[in-house]
Amino acid sequence: MNLARGSTARRLGTSARRGWKTTTTVLGFGLAVHACASSLVLPETPAYAPGAAIPLLSTPAALRPGFQAAVRKPETVAWQLPLAFEPADLNAPADAGFMARGPGYTVFLGSEGALLALQRSRPALENKSTAQSSSRSRRHRTPAAESSQNLRFVAMRLDGARPDVTPRTEGELRGRIHRLTGSDPSRWRTQLRSHARVVYPSVYPGVDVAYYGRGRELEYDFIVAPGADAGVARVRFDGVRSMRVDERGDLVLETGAGPLLQRRPEAYQRGPDGRESIAAAYSLNDDGSVGFALGDYDRERTLVIDPVLSYATFLGGTGLDQCWDIAVDEAGYAYVVGETESVGLRGMRIVSTNAFQTNYQGGVVGIAGDAFVAKLAPDGTAFEWFTYLGGTDLDGAFTLALGAGGEPVVAGFTSSTNFPISTGAFQSVVGGETNRYTGRNFYDAFVTRLTADGSGIVWSTLFGGEGEDQAIDLVLTTDQSVVLVGSTTSTNLPVAGTGAGTYSGVKDGFLAVLTANGSGLLNATYIGGSGEESAEGVALNPAGTLAHVVGITASTNFPVLGAVQGTHSGLYDAFVAGFRLADGGTEYATYLGGTADDYAYRVSVGTEGHVWVAGVTFSTNFPVVAPLLTSTNAGLSDAILARLAPDGRSLETSSYFGGTSDDSFWDVRVDGFGRVHLTGESLSATLPGVTTNSVLSTNLGLADILIVRLGLDGTPVTSLYGGPGDELGYATTVDSAGNAYVAGRVRSVSFPVSSTNVAQVSYGGERTDGFVLKVSYEPSLTADLATDGIVLSWPAPNDGFALESAPVAEFTGEWNREMAPVATEAGRHSVRLPMTATNCVFRLRWVR
Repeated sequence: MNLARGSTARRLGTSARRGWKTTTTVLGFGLAVHACASSLVLPETPAYAPGAAIPLLSTPAALRPGFQAAVRKPETVAWQLPLAFEPADLNAPADAGFMARGPGYTVFLGSEGALLALQRSRPALENKSTAQSSSRSRRHRTPAAESSQNLRFVAMRLDGARPDVTPRTEGELRGRIHRLTGSDPSRWRTQLRSHARVVYPSVYPGVDVAYYGRGRELEYDFIVAPGADAGVARVRFDGVRSMRVDERGDLVLETGAGPLLQRRPEAYQRGPDGRESIAAAYSLNDDGSVGFALGDYDRERTLVIDPVLSYATFLGGTGLDQCWDIAVDEAGYAYVVGETESVGLRGMRIVSTNAFQTNYQGGVVGIAGDAFVAKLAPDGTAFEWFTYLGGTDLDGAFTLALGAGGEPVVAGFTSSTNFPISTGAFQSVVGGETNRYTGRNFYDAFVTRLTADGSGIVWSTLFGGEGEDQAIDLVLTTDQSVVLVGSTTSTNLPVAGTGAGTYSGVKDGFLAVLTANGSGLLNATYIGGSGEESAEGVALNPAGTLAHVVGITASTNFPVLGAVQGTHSGLYDAFVAGFRLADGGTEYATYLGGTADDYAYRVSVGTEGHVWVAGVTFSTNFPVVAPLLTSTNAGLSDAILARLAPDGRSLETSSYFGGTSDDSFWDVRVDGFGRVHLTGESLSATLPGVTTNSVLSTNLGLADILIVRLGLDGTPVTSLYGGPGDELGYATTVDSAGNAYVAGRVRSVSFPVSSTNVAQVSYGGERTDGFVLKVSYEPSLTADLATDGIVLSWPAPNDGFALESAPVAEFTGEWNREMAPVATEAGRHSVRLPMTATNCVFRLRWVR
């Protein structure tokens, strides 16, 4: 078994392992257009298939963030523009203020509803003629005739709605629209802006309607204010032949363009016992309108929107790609590293081409290619830059941290004799001889500090001996020294310090501390016994004096000290050890495991110094202490989470986590609030902490990405995410607001990206792509009185939320967007309002 993440053996196929809040109820529902009656799901292909289902309107993620509709979500087309609401053109209906264009439809919005122009099914499907004759007829039909014969119109009218509502737009999109139509320049319109969302406030008393897009789908919500009557909202459809409610509760509308499917409405609120679903259904009225029936709910409770998928994007080109680690800066930019065999990056939106290496350097398909580093915009819409990193042989990046000036410090492995190395590097030549099995050089660890804009190298060095060496995790000290851990088969690894030790097994772990400029070695030590070890994760104590290291050991004589568990229990056990940075000496070291295999992959330290360890176990007798999660193994393998005391010499809590199939944690991070964030993979259909509020509440494929946030009371908020294939979250990090970022690899062509406006909307190719996603959690809104008014603030970065207000007296249910400028300072978004605002109530609402 290969222990180290991403090693060559693994790639060759060896398995490895507060403030004021008010009550708002939202009714979410939507429509889906089907181009032919028999088709429900698009095939698993990255290209649009004519005649397949085209969902237009589906239940919004804020209300049904389990994304059940995503099962039927079509593939996005490479380079497809995002769904954008633009001012209606001159040919639009007179009362239309906005329009949006999608594949197979155009929608016009007005205060009294929406007009859908639908593309009809192809004649070949309607008259059942042969494919050959249909093809001939299409070649002889003019485009104008094709358009006029295939369009059908359906009006969705808000029955009894106010006709004089002034809409507001939200989320301006990049780019401008120019309409140069006709020969009269006075009728041309240029520099038009497009927006992600259009809201018509108070179309009914206390009821707003909001339209927005998610991928190909046009979604809309009824937003019901406190005390307002949701029963006044009724919809009437013109241009349909019949309608019925099917067994799933969906509303099926038969039209001349095929069936129109309106998803069943759903809503929920948080109650004393957690998340509570509100019963919701359609009611078909005698007058032909469609109403909405709600079960009992507390009108004084807030609708909960956490967690929300902020963005999800592919990251990959035409070859094999995977992301191994992720970091985020104070502004919300995500930095990702990994390995790639892709020569081309045609599906990626990259803002700057001023990268250090713009071209693929080389490698061996199926073994390794180049390392890469990428910077992703805070909204996930584009990569600010992407750089290859490597030489002409095998290279891969497993870990990174951000330097004091925003410079990515990256580490991994290389066997390239021309890997970019800086002058004065600690080690400039790949050590060791040629591998007699592969004919290639043994690989060394590397550490590279890039410039903040990704265009150059600050410094770069190798680290290794005559065997195989790879860096798996790193962390920076306050003086920018690099603390590095990994695995080695070198008997002559450079060592220094009083705790250096000697090589003692089949494979050892190592800890090394490099100087801030990469030119020197402060200390370095082997980690292990006579068996096989790999050091997988490292984190520093709050004082920056002790490095907590976790990993995997097969040694019965692993050098324990002050151990929680002093003896080896299985073939492979996890280990946790602490090393002094000053001299490399051991402060404590312990096994952690049961009688089967146990692996520790990552470690994180909270603000109070407690040591959190994450991994996976196959043992049914893994040591469980005061469990925060579950106390028994529920499947073949379960994820594990343990917390040691700051000195590492006592086990404060340890738990299993999983369902009836295989589950594992690959990374753990503790945020500034003390909440624990984890990621990994799950093959289980049910998991602790999964609810209807989860980003995805059920497994959709072989393995899905596992995303868990553990609250201060130990309660997990669990989500899955993925497609019908195989996905895995290798790394997670958190921003100062407590939002989670996850990176890893995906094998689903139909992996559900969050929209067509993300950095890469389609699967790049080959066996795997990387992915990056962000999950935003509901921020806590606080209010403070100032001498000249009131200051409202919430943790940054959280740009997806908008501040709204309403007067306390004579509250009508209508919310106003606060247009005061939002400042960001001291880690918080803040809005300063005049003293008159103290007579208002406020809320934060997710708008992106």
